Amino acid sequence: MMSGYLDTNLPPRPRPGRTYEIVKRNGGWCIGRNGVFTGPLAGKAAALALCRRLQKQADRLA
Repeated sequence: MMSGYLDTNLPPRPRPGRTYEIVKRNGGWCIGRNGVFTGPLAGKAAALALCRRLQKQADRLA
């Protein structure tokens, strides 16, 4: 049996280096990574679709 105690505070899950995010700014939805953002897209659905495509491409590079 191991000595010690059970810690319920789990560390945050590591995020891969190529994770894209969607942010509302400049009158539209922008896709960003590491603080660099695209120009604003008119609709959130279009931004989500583009974000998914970019993420799939980035995951294939890893």
